[in-house]
Amino acid sequence: MQAGGVEERYEQALHLTGRSCTPEESQAAFDAMLAVAREGFLPAMVHVAMKYDDGGWDGEEAIAWLRRAAHAGDPDCAWRLAAYYPEELDPGQDPDEVMAAAARAGGAEALQDAADKAGQSGDDEALGTWLDVALQRGGPTLAVHVLDGAVSRPGALSLFERALAAAQDDEDARRRIHDVLARFFHRSGSTDAVAGWLDRAVPSMPPKDLVSVSALLPLRFARTCLERLRENHDRPSPTSSRTWHEIASDLLREREERGEDTGTAGW
Repeated sequence: MQAGGVEERYEQALHLTGRSCTPEESQAAFDAMLAVAREGFLPAMVHVAMKYDDGGWDGEEAIAWLRRAAHAGDPDCAWRLAAYYPEELDPGQDPDEVMAAAARAGGAEALQDAADKAGQSGDDEALGTWLDVALQRGGPTLAVHVLDGAVSRPGALSLFERALAAAQDDEDARRRIHDVLARFFHRSGSTDAVAGWLDRAVPSMPPKDLVSVSALLPLRFARTCLERLRENHDRPSPTSSRTWHEIASDLLREREERGEDTGTAGW
């Protein structure tokens, strides 16, 4: 069958998966995806492997599909196989080497695992290397997985700045990076770190991004963020008749009135 036909049926299976509500509909969607996976279409193979593995439906089937997808070149399935089922690797394969290779290939789970290990060991150089891999392989969205591993590192602020610079035209990626950045500031416990970053970021950061970050920060840090917003963005919002100064003032006042000491992330 033509590859285009397989791709079309894969998209149809995804559509069914997204709209399924009843157990019968879910099973029908999975059966449709399984049929495409059996034809060797890699995205469908990965979907089936993850479904079996995450759902705990059938351990043998999970391993079988992880192996198939890994052999077909999917790095995350290779990483899962090495991380959770190392005895199922091909003879002579070393689990650590397989996981490292999966990270170098841009696997999201593999990169997050590699970044977590680098963060825990204090290897800032390795964190920078993994961020480079993520940006090259998948852009700022993939970089979020590396930044998750960097929140415990005091010197990781430059990594967030690099990721945000790469995400200038990707609003969803910026939002996700802001979420991790807010956790970094929360963990650092330093208003000086927040203020220093804002001093560098304000000239190029869209006002709505400052509002996004401030909503995630604990109140004692949000004040610093909102003060910068009020000082530097006294101009109308494109979606409101109010200025960014007014929006920031109202947001800060509302949070103070509620007595919030933590941001909306709820750490």
